[in-house]
Order: sequence, then structure tokens, then C-alpha cells
Amino acid sequence: MLQAQYSSWTGRKLEIRSAYANQITVEFKGWRDNAQWQIEQTTYTLSRAKGKGYPLVISANGQELMRVARVSMWKTTLEGHYANQPLRFERPSIWKSGYHVYLNGLMIGEVKTEGFWQRTMSANFNSPQPYDLQLGCLMLAIGIWRREAASAAAA
Repeated sequence: MLQAQYSSWTGRKLEIRSAYANQITVEFKGWRDNAQWQIEQTTYTLSRAKGKGYPLVISANGQELMRVARVSMWKTTLEGHYANQPLRFERPSIWKSGYHVYLNGLMIGEVKTEGFWQRTMSANFNSPQPYDLQLGCLMLAIGIWRREAASAAAA
């Protein structure tokens, strides 16, 4: 299980903890979804690419690792890929902010927020998955939630 919690009142710094890896600090740049973090010799980047559905992309050392984009304006489903395998984020209900994560058509876990005041996000996976997939799913969901919050604040 991965857990992420904002460590600054501005919401720019995020601390990610897990039982099987060192704590990671992620700092968001600007007011959008751009972020960067490093694990050993690999630098990961979360950014928004141009294209249909406003895709979010995670790159590892400049190579695209995962990508998701909204299928339609009204659906709560995002589709993309992880290492050339189909990846899908599906919201089980319009009233919930969490997502079920599907890889190759199989549900592998979920990403959700916990509590209103704590601003804690977590990722739970049913079976062992690569750490970069787990962390990428959590970061993509956080990018989506940040985008939704910015849209709601602008409205």
C-alpha cells in the first residue's frame, strides 16, 4: 500500500510512503499537474501533454512510461497505457473520487482519498505489481484530482 499526504499548506509538496520503499518527496511546479521525483538513478516526471482528452503522462528518464486521458467529457473513465499495456482508471460512482485501476482488462487495485481534512491519498493493489506502476497510478490520480480542484475553483 502506498500513502501520500501533502506536507505543505500550499499543496505543493507531497510525501509518499510505502512499506517496501524509502519515503519520496514530490514537489509540484506551478499551479497545474507538473511534478518531478527521483528514485535511485531514475528521474520521473508527471506532465500534461497536448492532445485529445488532456492526457497526463509519466516519463522515466525522458521515456514515456504511462499515459491516461479522459475518454469523454461526461464519462468518469480514463484510458491509456502502461509499458504498452492497456491501462484504465474507472470511477465506480460519480459521488466518489476514487478510481478502480485496470491493466489488460483485469482490475489490479484502487486509488482513493482518505478523509477530508487529512488530505491523504492511498493506492491499494490486489496482487504484487511493479513499484513504478503503483506509484504512477497514485501520481496520475493525484494529477487528476488536482486538475478537478483547479477547475472547480475557477468555476
